Amino acid sequence: MKNLLLSKILPFSQSGKAESQLLEQRYVNLHTTYEKIRLEEERIKQFAPLVDKIDKLFELPRSWDNANQIEQFLVPIYTPPELDLEIKVKLLHAKRRLREEYWRFYDSEFGELNEEQKQSLLSRLYKDLHWAYDVEELGKDYTTKTRIRTSILFIVSIFMFFMIDQVPFIADLLSITPGERGDFIVTAMAAGWMGTSFSMLISLKNRIEISSISDLKVIHRFDYLSSRALIGMISGLLLFYAFESGILTGIFFPDFSTESTDSFSGDRNAALLIVWCFVSGFSEKLVPDLLNKTEQNMSQDNIK
Repeated sequence: MKNLLLSKILPFSQSGKAESQLLEQRYVNLHTTYEKIRLEEERIKQFAPLVDKIDKLFELPRSWDNANQIEQFLVPIYTPPELDLEIKVKLLHAKRRLREEYWRFYDSEFGELNEEQKQSLLSRLYKDLHWAYDVEELGKDYTTKTRIRTSILFIVSIFMFFMIDQVPFIADLLSITPGERGDFIVTAMAAGWMGTSFSMLISLKNRIEISSISDLKVIHRFDYLSSRALIGMISGLLLFYAFESGILTGIFFPDFSTESTDSFSGDRNAALLIVWCFVSGFSEKLVPDLLNKTEQNMSQDNIK
């Protein structure tokens, strides 16, 4: 799990090294604490089974899971002063990592317990902290994937926007001539797609901050992001047909009426179409509101 996070924030050639250094430091700290405890022979004899387990774990290949197990096995061996110090340190970690009600629970409970009860509660605190670390890093992994995949969708939408004019073989394959109706249809869909992708990119930070790990698990999936892009494409396409059919007319809308012989080649029409289709993808409510209003008008006409 630690490797997932480090691989996102460091170059691939350095992430493994950084991971190894962090793990090495963790083992140094654990081993230092363990050696201090071993100086007390009576305590070592008292907890001989645990000491054997810790020794075996130190002999195994180093890993975060093994380090966490060593940390758990050390709890019953701590002397009272060491136990109290460890509790204070872990409560500082808990204040930053756990939800406030959890931290307050641990902070209040430790003061009322005897040594054995403190050990049990500290073991539980370790488990909650380890879980919090894993959830946080998994969330960061989901966040990174969401950003990368949303950016990919945005880049693909830009390629789609320019492909008819800039990639002749695609225009020939689709039998589309630049500046004609087919080009405008593709442009409308691409602009809607771009609008949706742009909206997702700029709202990503706020969306991630308010999302739980379960939400992030859904948001980062490519099928979810692709469905959003598809909605943007359809919104742009529907808006194009709304302009072409004359449902939407006015000085701020493109004019694709049949009386306008040059309607599909005018720069003004193209610019207005791009703007409105981009807005239709950016705004999740524009096209649905347009459809609802059209439905209401049709219902009123039928009543009359």
